[in-house]
Amino acid sequence: MGGAGQRNVSERVRHMEGEVKHHHTYESVGRGFLAQDDPKTSIRSFNYLESDFGLVKRSWEEFKRDFDKMCEEADENTRYKVLYLARHGQGEHNALLLKHGDNVDLKRDPELTSLGVQQGKNNNAGWKEQIKKGIPLPQSLYVSPFTRCLDTMYYTWDGILLNVENSPVEPPLMMEDLREDIDYHTCNQRNVRSYYEKKYPGVIIEAGFTEEDELFTGDDIESLAEHNVRTTRFLDKLFDWDWDSPEPHKFVSVTSHYGTVESFLSTIGHVLFPVGTGDMVPVIVKATRVD
Repeated sequence: MGGAGQRNVSERVRHMEGEVKHHHTYESVGRGFLAQDDPKTSIRSFNYLESDFGLVKRSWEEFKRDFDKMCEEADENTRYKVLYLARHGQGEHNALLLKHGDNVDLKRDPELTSLGVQQGKNNNAGWKEQIKKGIPLPQSLYVSPFTRCLDTMYYTWDGILLNVENSPVEPPLMMEDLREDIDYHTCNQRNVRSYYEKKYPGVIIEAGFTEEDELFTGDDIESLAEHNVRTTRFLDKLFDWDWDSPEPHKFVSVTSHYGTVESFLSTIGHVLFPVGTGDMVPVIVKATRVD
């Protein structure tokens, strides 16, 4: 899966791989744009595929117009981006945990179940429906280094941004900071680098990505605050690389995990909106530079 490809070391990739140069504070400002940013939205009954991804504005054209106005009126220390935060489809470990609870052995880097594959395909159909309605497409793709996320990303964007000629986006960038909570569950131990290089040749693997998973120990439990450090580091790089560009990437796709999406929402002060397997929550992020 992933098609032929080679490492394209663009300015964006080099910047995302580098050290953090500037720090920012982050705030969720999607209230009035997206239903998921409203505490009154029912978490239990909400289905983003049946709700125009949570669109509150009368149309995506109005959404983009009002969002662009926010961007145009921003001062030199403020920038905005829309992040499409997707969780992978159901993995083999999710199905086992649902059936047996924690008393089950989980293999490293599990794959999607047939339901997980279908969830990715449902997302693909959902995006095609919203494209007809004018939704702004992502201008760059980021993904966690786990099979379940990479496959979900490909099923979601197949024939839209991936596996198409003259795609408007660079190859997806796989980054360690987007992985799931680092804990004792073996399912959260990633595969070796050479596995991803062989299976996903169309993905750019960030520089410094080691062959073995050197972050997973099997006994550490990463707190939300510790995970937020990784998320903030990603956001700092994401906003900083095109801060002064006349054509910044204002729409970004991130395919990751439940804990990672939770960390994004926590970091930006968003309503803690749980995402099921295969779900996606769009957010508008305001970044304020502090140094």
